[in-house]
Amino acid sequence: MLRGSERIRLIAMLGTLCILGAIVFRSMKSDLQKPPAAEREIEENQAGATKRPSKSGDRARGVSKPAEKESVAPGPSDEDPEEVAAAEEEFQALTDGTLGILPEEMFAYRRVFGWVEHQSFAEMKERADPGVSFDDLMRRPEMLRGKLMQVDLNVRQVIPGDGKALGVKTVYELWGFSQDSGSWLYSVIVPALPEGMPTGRNLEERMRVEGYFFKLQGYLEAGAKPRAAPLKAPLLIGRAARLTSAGEKKSPTDYNWLYYAAAGFVFVSFIFTLAQFFARRKAQRHRAQLDEYKIERGRASLNRDDAHVVGGPLPPEDKPDDEGGFDFR
Repeated sequence: MLRGSERIRLIAMLGTLCILGAIVFRSMKSDLQKPPAAEREIEENQAGATKRPSKSGDRARGVSKPAEKESVAPGPSDEDPEEVAAAEEEFQALTDGTLGILPEEMFAYRRVFGWVEHQSFAEMKERADPGVSFDDLMRRPEMLRGKLMQVDLNVRQVIPGDGKALGVKTVYELWGFSQDSGSWLYSVIVPALPEGMPTGRNLEERMRVEGYFFKLQGYLEAGAKPRAAPLKAPLLIGRAARLTSAGEKKSPTDYNWLYYAAAGFVFVSFIFTLAQFFARRKAQRHRAQLDEYKIERGRASLNRDDAHVVGGPLPPEDKPDDEGGFDFR
């Protein structure tokens, strides 16, 4: 059993380990945290807020320009009743969960992409519904096809693709997750990227998407087996803008060395405390063994003294006689 002081030291060491783990976790996830302004807006949207923010409000929230040169072509959109009627008929050919766009789905795909080309990000934002949840899209895809919605995503991949089938040179495929989707992904097709937006994999970008829900896109997760069933992600076609927060750093990873330095200090302190703990334990065991040895030696000495038995009384001391000599009788 550990004594009181040893118990306290052990608890202190466990606390140090917890702090070390928290620092490492914080350094790994620092970029994934949502800007407070954007998070407040998400909460307002989920509460069913219908008031659209002004342009000055967007600047305060850090919504960047949707594209360096946003190209808007003239043409109809979903505000035209005839376009909506034609799209509803073409939506009948869509199949959820397929890997890619099927040939029979291209008519609806081109039509919805045309709606996006004929509107700016700001125009779509004015009509987009921020209250459509990930669960709604997964449970009721047929009822929500063509729905113009708004969603804030943590984008992890931006992949350029050939846009010839849509009459453009390049389209961009975004993959990311939202606050309510957790680890489940969204897929977004956009005709252009915001200014300075990188492409590739393993990105960490906060983006706002104004887009039309098209279908549930099938995809295979990394490491999936050959016959594994595809997972499903809501596929949106729209425009996107980067989200930043005024007064906050865009790259928290610049300060990761502080976390690593603190983690190193805590780790060295933990090793020192652990070595000190075991050294004291070893010294205590040594003292206990030494005390036990001394006790055993004392017992053995007493046993030897008891073994010597005296045969009789000691002889009287020799005393001089009255005449000054000694009596040797």
